[in-house]
Amino acid sequence: MSVFTARNLQPKSVFHLLRQGHTGPSRLRLKRKDQKEDRSCNYNPYIFHPRVRTVEPVRQVLRNTKSIMNVGLPSVVLSGMDDLPFENILPQMKHSVIASSMICEDGHYVKYVQRSKGIIMNVMKAVWSCADRYPGLSRQAISYRPYLKVSWNRFGYNFQVSGRTGLLFSSELALPNFVSSAEIEKTTETSVEEKDELISPIFELSQNVSGTGFDGGFYYDMFPFPQTLVITERNWKLPHLIAQGIMFSFGRLVERAICKNGASFGDVLQNPMSIRSIVFNDQKMALLCYQLNTLDFDNDEGVKNQLWLSPEFSISFLNGDAGHSKNLQDGNMEFPENEFKELVALLLYGEEEETLQQSSVI
Repeated sequence: MSVFTARNLQPKSVFHLLRQGHTGPSRLRLKRKDQKEDRSCNYNPYIFHPRVRTVEPVRQVLRNTKSIMNVGLPSVVLSGMDDLPFENILPQMKHSVIASSMICEDGHYVKYVQRSKGIIMNVMKAVWSCADRYPGLSRQAISYRPYLKVSWNRFGYNFQVSGRTGLLFSSELALPNFVSSAEIEKTTETSVEEKDELISPIFELSQNVSGTGFDGGFYYDMFPFPQTLVITERNWKLPHLIAQGIMFSFGRLVERAICKNGASFGDVLQNPMSIRSIVFNDQKMALLCYQLNTLDFDNDEGVKNQLWLSPEFSISFLNGDAGHSKNLQDGNMEFPENEFKELVALLLYGEEEETLQQSSVI
């Protein structure tokens, strides 16, 4: 008789749940029959890692990070859209969406499968083509799946964001904040979702032995300020990716506030910090802006952290009756132009435009 038990789950059902992306330890927990309870388990953090998919993902991460959500991008991001060079960028973006797809003809049917990372990189290249007008775009570094480990305490539980995920774009300068100090002060009037409204603040998070130290993944970085986090996963529901974007954006800012800026838990930040994020699952995309205002997680009073989340939008290749790849090559597709304009505005936010007088001096 085996010394391990699998909580009354058949192997097929276990692997089915794991394939669906549910957190393994909450569904399948192998335990020795003679294993004693670990007295130090209360000090082991609940881990939020890059493969976590929980019930009510966005609500849970907002609650666990003491954040409030606003629908739509910040007004300061959208306010300068009329002056942006869309006529140069949008055609490149549309072409990149087509060029980053695979076309497989099977009889009379055509299948279109997007390559998420390829699309994102081509979109970024379209924005970088304006580096002569926005020179700050050329002073960035890209990190592929940089490591992160950040721990904090909330509800009397230890939480930790850890793992490697996404593409991180860092710069020499910090991203400007999305709202002023007066707007930050108004967050005291908004309540975080009540704990009782959730199934549990730690539902489906596994509790593992882990150090509670901080690790930003870089020993020395010439581009120390994280500005943009891109997370792409195929076959993931978008709310799960949004939760990943929130947690790892939050973790990046907390790590910098604690380790680089000398802040401490319990502080309301004198200099809030901001980051933007893009999440994409090959079909739908969402844009996020996150601003870290406080490290006081002992209660739900006072200043809160802020999230701005755009409505999700889809990239549909085909428009109407299109049975051959020629329709795609001819541009017969639904391109979300307004949403991509917001994406351009988000990526160019904080970049100082070089005037003609400045370039003539150089």
